[in-house]
Amino acid sequence: MRELLNEVLELQLEYSPDNTDAMERRGIIVRQRIPRWIRDRQNALAQNLQEFADEFDVTGKDGTGRKTLVPWVRIFAENQSPNPQNGWYVVYLFRPDGRAVSLCISHGSTTWDGMAFQPRPEAEAAVLMNWSRGEIGAAAADRGFAVGVELGSTAQLPRAYERTTAFSKTYNAGEVPDEAELLGDLSDALQLLQVLYAANDRQPGALPRDFLDAAAQINDVINPNRQRRRGQGFGLTPPQRQAVDQRAMVVARQWLDANGFTAIRDVHLHEPCDYRASLRGTNKVVEVKGTTGGPGAILLTKNEVDLHQQSFPNNVLIIVHSIVLAGKAAEGGEVEAHDPWQIDEGGLTATAYRYMFPRY
Repeated sequence: MRELLNEVLELQLEYSPDNTDAMERRGIIVRQRIPRWIRDRQNALAQNLQEFADEFDVTGKDGTGRKTLVPWVRIFAENQSPNPQNGWYVVYLFRPDGRAVSLCISHGSTTWDGMAFQPRPEAEAAVLMNWSRGEIGAAAADRGFAVGVELGSTAQLPRAYERTTAFSKTYNAGEVPDEAELLGDLSDALQLLQVLYAANDRQPGALPRDFLDAAAQINDVINPNRQRRRGQGFGLTPPQRQAVDQRAMVVARQWLDANGFTAIRDVHLHEPCDYRASLRGTNKVVEVKGTTGGPGAILLTKNEVDLHQQSFPNNVLIIVHSIVLAGKAAEGGEVEAHDPWQIDEGGLTATAYRYMFPRY
């Protein structure tokens, strides 16, 4: 591996956007030989991803058609990062000037605008970097990873890579360590990546695991013969889902008690709401939503939507978010309450449709 990394750095000195002999050789190393070295050690490396181990994959790229300034080799869990534009991954980035290669913990750096890939907006990238550094900053520092990365280029794509790299460990040309140290560093990086994957539903803008699980279940009902992709069972298990719901009900009941509600009745087994309660003589319907993610989005049935549209302003929504799972048990949870709750039609998004054929 040390020889492969050093050879790519040497070939960077002969960079050309055309498929010259040097670039052809660079492509073979980046697309084939380095990924093969990693796959040969997959059993040892994948276990660092823990619950995401069976999604382990690796791919290298040096440009389709015109050759890129910064070739890379990406290691990831396929359902957490289905392509280089989305999600978090570990990636080797080679400086254009051949002076160093960096082992990075990065996020997808580009987005599709309908015509071409564009660098991810700086503000969006900054939010992602701040979140990731808050999650794994101390652990990354303990393992010798530095904040960000420097690729020594003013070109658009290398700068985009810099903005979306949370941490890196850099090996200077001629100073690449032996394979044992490289393997250890890669294992460390994958352990940090696993933490980000496990915390994904707390990531800014991310859908929580319960959303992903619900979407998968809807798809299973609509397409029973269409199997999910390998390793896609990353939603909540039925016992976990039940634990989250029960925890949300407990926390919501505590909130109702603390905020002056009386005559509180649990009606979730036979009505399209969770509690009925009274506040200063006014009867209210109460919806409770529990999630391991943030409070930015919830799932609703049609009956729930209808009830709360009809009940406004005598209705309450209690979101118990950031619930923590420990195996089959759930604990914690923070409350965001909406009293009253007026449903904004613009905030509703259909997750499935029923189509009725007209009768002739």
